[in-house]
Amino acid sequence: MARLSSAISLVEDIGERRNFERQSVAIWARVRHKGVVHPLRVTDISAGGLRAATPGKIPCYAEVEIEFPTLGWCTAIFVWQSGDEIGAEFEPRLNPDVLARFLSAQREP
Repeated sequence: MARLSSAISLVEDIGERRNFERQSVAIWARVRHKGVVHPLRVTDISAGGLRAATPGKIPCYAEVEIEFPTLGWCTAIFVWQSGDEIGAEFEPRLNPDVLARFLSAQREP
């Protein structure tokens, strides 16, 4: 029970720290941790972080690199994981203008 309370508290803390508008997306990317690359299906993204799914087993608080098509590699920290879903914070934050152009290009046919 104490573990569940800690997890709920962590999720609430993360939710309170969000300062960036999240965009729902369906983007395939790649995540690299300790030289091993895994597929990453991004479901929402902001300049501050993302929510995604990956079959890779990467521990919480691990520093990773995420490669987006046309955007390149970004550094992030995995801050939560539930099953194959993860949440990550970009470090440093993405430039909001660059992210907006990237997302616009992803939506074009």
